[in-house]
Amino acid sequence: MKTITRILIHILCFVLLLSVSGTKVNASEEAVSRVFGEDEISWKDNNESLMNAEVIPNEAGWPEPASISIEPEKCVLAVGTVGYFDVTVLPAEADQRVTWSSSNEKVLTVASDGYTEAINVGKTVLSATTVNGLTATCDISVDFFDVDNIHQYFFEPVYWALENGITNGYGKPGYFCPGVSCTREQFVTFLWRMEGKPEPEEGCTFSDVPESAWYYKSISWAAEKGITTGLNDGTNRFGVGQACTREQCVTFLHRAADTPEPTGSIEFTDSKEGKYYYKAIKWAAGKGITVGLNDGTGRFGVGQKCSRGMLVTFLYRYAHAN
Repeated sequence: MKTITRILIHILCFVLLLSVSGTKVNASEEAVSRVFGEDEISWKDNNESLMNAEVIPNEAGWPEPASISIEPEKCVLAVGTVGYFDVTVLPAEADQRVTWSSSNEKVLTVASDGYTEAINVGKTVLSATTVNGLTATCDISVDFFDVDNIHQYFFEPVYWALENGITNGYGKPGYFCPGVSCTREQFVTFLWRMEGKPEPEEGCTFSDVPESAWYYKSISWAAEKGITTGLNDGTNRFGVGQACTREQCVTFLHRAADTPEPTGSIEFTDSKEGKYYYKAIKWAAGKGITVGLNDGTGRFGVGQKCSRGMLVTFLYRYAHAN
């Protein structure tokens, strides 16, 4: 993570005209070290009395800015990071005032003086614009606290899912929780979002899926498309709140793809022909959606709970499969 540093604007060898209680005064460089970008400044005089002054820009005496830059030009932040970015306007004697903006204020807010706060995970562009329209930018990514290592197998899938509106985290702001088990309704909802949130033609009739539930539309769509038929226990339940197993995940994906015949010769020791998930797992292996467990046993992991990290990885590979 890069640490945001405070803007240090260096004012060189010139005098500003100030108005204090209706009286015009000249203030030295030391008195107005933070004048640019401010409508009002404060300082102490020789008697340690606090003085306030309204800034009256002497624009005629300032050359126009020739360039502006922000350091760094790219950075990764964590939710909750606050502070200032370094900005340089040249020449140094030019009008140093800048206007700040963030392209996505749901991710990063910026005050008129450049003070920033990362408030949510996502991407934004921070811009600083001079009085004559020159602009410098910084590309900012606000990352999850628990997805911060490019070598994590789910790193790219998680941020792909974030950028495509499939997920925005879990629990506390700034966390994805990749190791937490995903539920059946979560998996179906992620798949539904990936497909563009299509409106179901009819509502589902599962006894545990009320119309007011956040997952009602996604489960209704999945049932309508034949992606799910609910639990096979005669209760007419979908299985809300139950952990989604690895074989259930790939079976949902296989059905979403219209149950194509599997290709390839990959077989797993714990996936037997005749099981409802056999073709789905073999198809997923042939498409590169799964490689099984990374433990040298040759198993797929039938019966194991699918974590949120696994969930988005399956979806990412499914979306990018040939």
